[in-house]
Order: sequence, then C-alpha cells, then structure tokens
Amino acid sequence: MSNKQHYSKILVAIFVLGLIAFASYRIYCEYEAMSNLSVSIFDVSIERIGIRSADLSIILEFRNPTNYDLPVFSVEYDVYINGTYIGHGVMPSTTVKAGEVVRQETRVAVEYWKAAAEFVKALFEERLTLTIKGKVHVKMLFGLIPIDKEFKYVYSR
Repeated sequence: MSNKQHYSKILVAIFVLGLIAFASYRIYCEYEAMSNLSVSIFDVSIERIGIRSADLSIILEFRNPTNYDLPVFSVEYDVYINGTYIGHGVMPSTTVKAGEVVRQETRVAVEYWKAAAEFVKALFEERLTLTIKGKVHVKMLFGLIPIDKEFKYVYSR
C-alpha cells in the first residue's frame, strides 16, 4: 500500500468520524429542545356561534427553555370541554428558537351534537374547563428521524 492510499484512508476515516460526531451533537441538541418543550393554552375564545356549530379559537403557547433551537414541528390534538370530547385540532408547522416563546392560533369547529349538554352549559354559564391532549410531531436531524411528544393541558376560566 502506498503512502497516498494510506493517507486517503485516514482522511476518509476522519471525515466519517466527524460526520458521526456532528450528527450525534445535532440529535442531542434537538432532543434536548424537544424533551424540554412545554405546551400550554394561552387563550380560548368563541369566534363564531352558529345554528349547528361554533368555532373555538385556541392560542397554544410553546416554550423552549433550552439553549438549542427546536426543529420545525406540527401539532395535532383532541379537545374536551368539561370532560366531554368535542373535536380535533391541528396546527401548521412552526418552530421555536432557543429560549423563546411562540404563540400559535388554531381553530376547532365544534358541532353541538358532539358536545351536547356540556358545550351549551359552558356557553351559557360562562364556565369553561378546556382540556387538550395531543402530540407534537418533530422530524429531527434534517427531517430524517420522526419523534412524537405527547402533552396534556387543562385550561379553566
């Protein structure tokens, strides 16, 4: 084996080790941001009241207390009013930079027959306990590794 071949093998090995180190560090940073992400409800309002349904505006708040940026993520969740399932919501893709808070509005159309008595009671008594249970979907390492984080939050007003 010539010296040139020997050096090229060493360079390839160094490149591969560097790539593995970079990928490992990137996964670590993204995982830290994902596992420390907190999800809460910032505000809830009724945007529209119709004959058969109403639209809820739910502002979700995402806090990333780490020193690492969170990759782009999306959210899907189920909504419960006073313990009764009323609908399903989705949030388009967003991201939260290191140390930042992001608020994102989503809307859930609620048909009265799904919520029946609890929804109408909440509307007229102005007593609302809203629970969301959902998942944050993240694709780490440049979109190669999908990870989900479940969350639950209860909002009363």
